[in-house]
Amino acid sequence: MAISLSGIGSGLDIKGLVSQLVQAEGEAKNNALNRRESNYQTELSALGTLKSSLSSFKDAAAKLADADDLLKVNATSSDEAMFTASASSSASAGNYAVEVLNLAKAQKLSSAGFSSASDSVGTGTMTIGSGANSFDVNIDTDNNSLAGIRDAINNAADNSSVTATIVNVDDGAGGTEARLVLTAKNSGTDNQISIDVTEGAEPGLSQLSYSYDAGGVGSGGMNQLVAADDAQIRVDGMLATRSSNSISDVIPGVTLDLKAETTTAVGLSLDVDKDATRESVQAFVNAYNKLADTYDRLTSYNAESESGGALQGDFSARQIMSEVRNILRTNDSSNPYGSLFSIGMEIDQYGKMSIDGDKFDEVLSARPEALSNLLSSADGIAGQLESTLKQSLELGGIFDSRTNSLNQSLKKVEDERLDLEDRLQTLETRMLNQFITMDTLVAQYNNTGNYLAGQLAALPGFAPQKSR
Repeated sequence: MAISLSGIGSGLDIKGLVSQLVQAEGEAKNNALNRRESNYQTELSALGTLKSSLSSFKDAAAKLADADDLLKVNATSSDEAMFTASASSSASAGNYAVEVLNLAKAQKLSSAGFSSASDSVGTGTMTIGSGANSFDVNIDTDNNSLAGIRDAINNAADNSSVTATIVNVDDGAGGTEARLVLTAKNSGTDNQISIDVTEGAEPGLSQLSYSYDAGGVGSGGMNQLVAADDAQIRVDGMLATRSSNSISDVIPGVTLDLKAETTTAVGLSLDVDKDATRESVQAFVNAYNKLADTYDRLTSYNAESESGGALQGDFSARQIMSEVRNILRTNDSSNPYGSLFSIGMEIDQYGKMSIDGDKFDEVLSARPEALSNLLSSADGIAGQLESTLKQSLELGGIFDSRTNSLNQSLKKVEDERLDLEDRLQTLETRMLNQFITMDTLVAQYNNTGNYLAGQLAALPGFAPQKSR
């Protein structure tokens, strides 16, 4: 049951009266604080909505900024058992006849047989080379076994070209023997393995040497298991020799992965995936139109309702949208494909973007590189948009700064509300004291009056006056 503080002398509900007076005193200020808080929260929510639309548009722009995402070129081999192919956006549509004359091979060298991997070989220094890589391996009494030499080669800090293993094979006499095998990590004749040995105190390390004479013939303590060989292909009858079975510099933008040698030419076809390109561009258009709708809704003014959007007049929103539209209006008059309009992308008087399908398809079929140059080059429209939006959306950007400012304003409102509560509490305490003091005086006056009335009533011949 609630406790009521009633005046003893006055009979008033002092607690209720003071509460109403204090509430009336703080009502106007509280309403003002609530309105400010609501406005700041509305702006924060609107900024979050706009930021989400900008982020979606940035993602769509990023796909156009990547030429390989914008122009997907399909590379098809008519016999993938012979070779497979992949293509980047720089590849041109066309057809080729490819023959795989020879596959590239990585050289393998083997030592003579040892009774076990723990057999000592000798001490000294091995200088191993393959291609442009050369490194030294020091062999002493701690690592001079076949297994120790294997580990020393594999663990050499400068080794980037050779792998050492030990294989256990038949020795031809009914038993097994261990052999050290060195394999070049890269194929091709340019990556042949050479091993120069400087003998140490314990001789025998020369068993692992291998060098070449002036004619390129190898010899030494090691035996060649697999000779290094280059890949050879013919493209439309023209010969190309490479050190690897993955060839990416014969047909521009195309990588051929050779699988087997052919006896006849295998067809290779390259064509632009127009449907994928249209989908990427349409996704970009859709994301922009959604952004434009969101921006207009949040910043416009409705004359009929005399109300504006949550971000009407907001400098941050206006600034970023102005930057976006300026980039979209890029126009290099010296280039026949220097604007969005030139490739069939239009923005109407209402700010909505659309695609002229016939014009776009014409450019895509005849000049696909024009799309890539306009949208995906280093300073292309999509690349500029992605960069600009990324800076605006990341930490420390314009949206982060604006959000921090609004959060600070909300914190100030909260501080002012706490200050108001303190002032009203002080006011309530003061008013209660004042009313209680007044009520005490009234009680005293009433007691005095009652006393005097009693005394007068006791006087002889006194008759209290009756009220009419």
